[in-house]
Amino acid sequence: MDCATHNKGHILDLMFTSFHHRRTILSITQGPYLSDHCIIIATLGILKTPVVRKEIQYRRLKSIDASSFGPTLFGMLQEIDLSMPLERIISQMESLMTTLLNVHAPVRKGKFSLRKPQVWFNLEIKRLKRTARKLEREWRKFPNEHTRNNYKEHTGLH
Repeated sequence: MDCATHNKGHILDLMFTSFHHRRTILSITQGPYLSDHCIIIATLGILKTPVVRKEIQYRRLKSIDASSFGPTLFGMLQEIDLSMPLERIISQMESLMTTLLNVHAPVRKGKFSLRKPQVWFNLEIKRLKRTARKLEREWRKFPNEHTRNNYKEHTGLH
C-alpha cells in the first residue's frame, strides 16, 4: 500500500492472503473510510480451482410409512416358496425387497461438489459451528432470555 489507510496518515504495512506469491496481487486501491480506517480493495489474480461434481444415488429411508410398508412386506414374504434351493429364495427375497423399496423409497439422484479442504478449517471448528447453529435454531424456536444467552455465550456475541 503506498497511501494512507488511517485518518491520521498511517499506512498499512502488511496484507495477508492465502497465496504465496506477490504476483497474485494485481492492484490495491483505497476505499471509503468507515471508521478511522479505510477499506482496502485488492484485485487478486487467482486461478479458480476446478470444482469436481459427483453424482450419487440414494433412498430416503426415513420417509417410509411403516404402517403400509410392514403389511406389504409381510404379504410379499408369504408368497415365497421355502421349498426352493436357498440361493433361489435369497434371489427372490432380494427382488421383492427391491420392488418394495422402489415403491416406498424410490432411488433418487443427487449431485454435490467435492472441494479442497481449507487449511484453517478443522474438526474443532466444524463442531463449534454445528453447536452454534443448533443453539441459534433453539433460540429462534423458543425466543426467551435463556436460549438467547446460551447462543450469545457460545458465539461470543456480548
